[in-house]
Amino acid sequence: MWILRDPSLSSCHQKVVGSLMFIFKVWRLSWACHKQFTWLSTPDRPSHLHPFYKAKVLPDLFDIVRICEDGLKEFITWKLGTLVSIARQHIHKYLPEFLSLLLELWSLFSLAVANRPIHIALILQLVEKLCLALKDEFRKDIR
Repeated sequence: MWILRDPSLSSCHQKVVGSLMFIFKVWRLSWACHKQFTWLSTPDRPSHLHPFYKAKVLPDLFDIVRICEDGLKEFITWKLGTLVSIARQHIHKYLPEFLSLLLELWSLFSLAVANRPIHIALILQLVEKLCLALKDEFRKDIR
């Protein structure tokens, strides 16, 4: 995560975020295979998304998207939508942080069109993924 905080390593930022998403996808596949093939006797299979990993990575991603350059801000926002699709209902613990981030990104639309650091489609895509993943739970928290 320190690579994402270092502006001099900006050429690596998208690769780091892509690697994080790959790790989340692998954990999801591992969990799905374990459920399907219960005869596999491997102790302590990783849970849907390892809680320690989520607790370390997601708060850092939320912080980084707030302070990073515009191109990386768009990329991370897009990848957060991917992450919500991967984690589905397991992301509910982080819904307040997602909503806070969405409000901050939405407030950027008060800027002139030329100065907006992010496209509205990415914000709406993230809202859509949250709605699909959390269903009624999202509706309760949005009120």
